[in-house]
Amino acid sequence: MKYLVLFSVGAALIVLGVVFALLLELPVGFRIAGLVSMLLGTVVMGVNIGLQFFDRRKERARRL
Repeated sequence: MKYLVLFSVGAALIVLGVVFALLLELPVGFRIAGLVSMLLGTVVMGVNIGLQFFDRRKERARRL
C-alpha cells in the first residue's frame, strides 16, 4: 500500500510540474517551482523503487 501511495505522490508531482513549467503561461517563479516539482517527483519515484527493491531482498533473505 505504501508503494502505491508513493507512486501516486510522485506521479502527481511530476504532472503538476509539467503543468506549471510547460503548459501554463505563468511568471518565471512558477516555472521554476514546476521544475522543482518535477525533480521532487522523480526523487519520490526513485525512493519508491529503492524501497521495493530492498523490501523484496529482505523478504527473500528471510525465506532462505
